[in-house]
Amino acid sequence: MLKYLQQYATMRAETLPRVTRPSEISVDEVGVGQLCSRVLDVADLEDQVFLERSHELQFSRKNQHRKDWEKTVVSLLVDHFGLAKDEVACLGLGVGKEVLLFHFTKHCGSVVGIDLYRSAVWDSAALAADDVYEASPFPYRRERLTIRHMDMRNLKFEPASFDFVWSISSVEHVGTISEVVQVFREIERVLRPGGHAFITTEWNLLQENPRYVHDCIIFDDALVNHLMVSVPRLSLVGPIKRRQSDSPLHAYHINWRSNINTEIRPLYNIFTGGTFATPIVLVVRKNGPSPSDMQM
Repeated sequence: MLKYLQQYATMRAETLPRVTRPSEISVDEVGVGQLCSRVLDVADLEDQVFLERSHELQFSRKNQHRKDWEKTVVSLLVDHFGLAKDEVACLGLGVGKEVLLFHFTKHCGSVVGIDLYRSAVWDSAALAADDVYEASPFPYRRERLTIRHMDMRNLKFEPASFDFVWSISSVEHVGTISEVVQVFREIERVLRPGGHAFITTEWNLLQENPRYVHDCIIFDDALVNHLMVSVPRLSLVGPIKRRQSDSPLHAYHINWRSNINTEIRPLYNIFTGGTFATPIVLVVRKNGPSPSDMQM
């Protein structure tokens, strides 16, 4: 562990300055209208567009979970960037049997989902790849969906195969920082020029306490900067919107290590290893003209 932390001490010192927890702002200054790289905000739960999409994805408003926010926001981002089209091909990383697989078949011509299926560690991927096709909570376009057993660190696809890539709370579990970098390199390789990736993960609300650990890497400014430097053809879309509304729901948290109170909803911020974390969606773009730009 000491060697692991020393490996990235220099990286932290040479990147962005440390950031303290952001000041609170009112609900009307945040919300789902901020379709960019951003942290979770409970203001979204009162936004009509967010609520309609959440209902479409069959999430319960009475039993909201942080991952419901992640999936809902990613689906809205796909719409926002004009990627809900029949000619679009998309790839999901570490998807298990999540609802976005089936939702995107209604809007995109080709949907591929990968995971380490028959996993003994992750319940979401415990089933066989072939069983995923039967897991949709609503009718979908079966002919548009392909499920494959595959490691996101080594994607078996040709370069420039997809218009967008998404991943919900998976990249933080690959193991080490170098493996996270490898995942982003693979994302860049399989994306078409101008393509986007929508990656949700854990974001450190106390950036002075880095959490570069093997089992759950909590992202922060320094790590995001390191990724963009390491994979130069990827760029972050806009600055990260990191402020949260003034709501008591943001103060509520669970101990992620012990899973105490995980039956209580909603779950937004979590406490782990001396720091607080909240979900974030990172929006990145592969530099270069998009296919539509090239046709103009």
